[in-house]
Amino acid sequence: MLTALGIKYTVVGHSERRSIQGESDSLIASKCKYAQEQGLTVIGCIGELLEERQAEKTMEVCQRQLSAYAKEMKSWDQFVLAYEPVWAIGTVSNFLFF
Repeated sequence: MLTALGIKYTVVGHSERRSIQGESDSLIASKCKYAQEQGLTVIGCIGELLEERQAEKTMEVCQRQLSAYAKEMKSWDQFVLAYEPVWAIGTVSNFLFF
C-alpha cells in the first residue's frame, strides 16, 4: 500500500517505539522483514540508553539489536542502519561525552 503511494522508506526500531510501545528486538526485526517483503527500504534504528553507555555496554546492545535485524532481514540492499544513541536525543548529555 505505501509503495503504491510512492513511499520507498520506512523507519523501524526507533527509540520511542522501543521504550513507549515496548517493542522488542524480535518484533522490530519482524517488522523489518515485512516491510522489505512489501518493497520498502528499511531505516533500522539501533542505539543504547545512557545507563547502558555508562556501563560500557554500547557495543553489546548495538550488536544484539543489529543481530535481530540480520536474522529476519530479506536483503541488506533494502536496509539503512541508523545509529541513534538514546542518551544523545534532546539532552545536554551529548556534550558530556565528546
